[in-house]
Amino acid sequence: MGYRSGSVALVVALALSFNPSPSTGSQRHHSTPRKHPNSIDRPPKDGCERDPGGLIAGTSPQWAYVHRSRTPRYLRGKAVEARPTYTDLFRAHDSYDMNIFFRPTRRYRHYLGTANISKAQTQDKDEQGTMEVEWEQRAYPLWAWPTQGDRVELMGSWIWDCGHWGPQDFNDPNYFAPGTQPGETVTGERTEIHSPRMVIVHRKQPSIPHDGAAQADVLISSQGTFARAVQNHAAGFCTKPEDVCSQRVPVNDRNYSFKVTAPPRPSRSATLHYRVVDHHSVHAPDPRITRRGRTLHVVVPFKGFHRSKKQRMVFAKSFYVGWSRQRRDHLRIKITRLEWLAELDTTNPGQCPPNEPCTGEPQDSQPPDEVNVYVDVAGQWAMLKAPELLSIAPGDVVHIGKRFDAWLPRDAFWRVMARGRECDQPQMRECPVPQEAGLNDDGGVFEDFYPGTQGLTGTYTSTAMAQGCLDAGAEGCFRLTYKIDLLRDVPTSKAARARS
Repeated sequence: MGYRSGSVALVVALALSFNPSPSTGSQRHHSTPRKHPNSIDRPPKDGCERDPGGLIAGTSPQWAYVHRSRTPRYLRGKAVEARPTYTDLFRAHDSYDMNIFFRPTRRYRHYLGTANISKAQTQDKDEQGTMEVEWEQRAYPLWAWPTQGDRVELMGSWIWDCGHWGPQDFNDPNYFAPGTQPGETVTGERTEIHSPRMVIVHRKQPSIPHDGAAQADVLISSQGTFARAVQNHAAGFCTKPEDVCSQRVPVNDRNYSFKVTAPPRPSRSATLHYRVVDHHSVHAPDPRITRRGRTLHVVVPFKGFHRSKKQRMVFAKSFYVGWSRQRRDHLRIKITRLEWLAELDTTNPGQCPPNEPCTGEPQDSQPPDEVNVYVDVAGQWAMLKAPELLSIAPGDVVHIGKRFDAWLPRDAFWRVMARGRECDQPQMRECPVPQEAGLNDDGGVFEDFYPGTQGLTGTYTSTAMAQGCLDAGAEGCFRLTYKIDLLRDVPTSKAARARS
């Protein structure tokens, strides 16, 4: 699994891979005109260069602040979709991004660039009217990842994604020339929140609390990742080389506030309770919690907390607020087996081995495949752990044994989703091997949706699909087998450890 320097295949492969709460005043709304920023005219003024060769070489910025302002923006909205990416450009990442397709509420829609709301055929239909929220997994732990339909509050860098300004074709001889070319379609760059400093996920259908309590997962972090350094360099806030510019976000420049409201009271005899669960917070203040009716008002008093300019600060907590005397059905979902179907590597760049399915994409990576696989079960995320996934070939079977316990109401609508990713980008933390360099092929996706909790006991097998795997002649990318059991429902007055 060697790295061949100077390969044209490598260059082409890398080119393909770019693929406040007003109550406290702690999240103030920036005085931006209520107008969508122009995605065609504005990005070049803010630092985007539309230079594919420069993006690959690291001489052109991957991202640039909108209006060259690093003032953090606050937004609310809904996660239309949430999936870890299957590829990122390793020059600008130490870890793969979690991508949330976020639809802002009406009050915050002006943060969408004109390309975000365009109906041009450069984005999927379900991406129109959304912006991506991207944050590297090393800074964004899985417990705080949303699923479809969750309400989300955000604060972070409002940026242009400089790597995408239209349907670029790398086969065009002018592809690597800087700037736009005659006849090239230019829709302009999309706006994103990349990276956030705060993500609050209000679970639409909580599956962790036994009692159906409202759940809010809160992450406030100073880990801006390499994106922060790139943006500060592009805007002139750091004149040093990007790789030595600070990645730190000064989260202790303000307080943060939010609310968590319990579901309606089920009966007069029900009593309200809440609990707070910590997820390894680091150098963070304790929250101040005030209860008003069935709503918790929470302030995280970060302002002035530990005035160090280097210290990592992470507030990581889940808040649950609910009622006694409620019951939920207890489902146990166990991932049991994964069968890999497609060969995504190739022994010769641009060619497939005889009688073996492979994508045929130009790359410098050789069999066996190295892959990551993620699952989302009723809003609970996991990255499957098995050493065999880092050396796998078509026909190989991996026994998993990953278990999820989900407490859901009988009318719940929930999903089991899986996503695969090839590990051909070097030096990414999720992929300890190999030290190859090539195109990350899409490792496939499937989604199984379930209405309710009853009558589901049994074993299920689904196939994750991606066009590259089909083009390679495989039936899909991988098959995942899982088992669903309905256990007895649990009285929450005994199950929940609560504080009244």
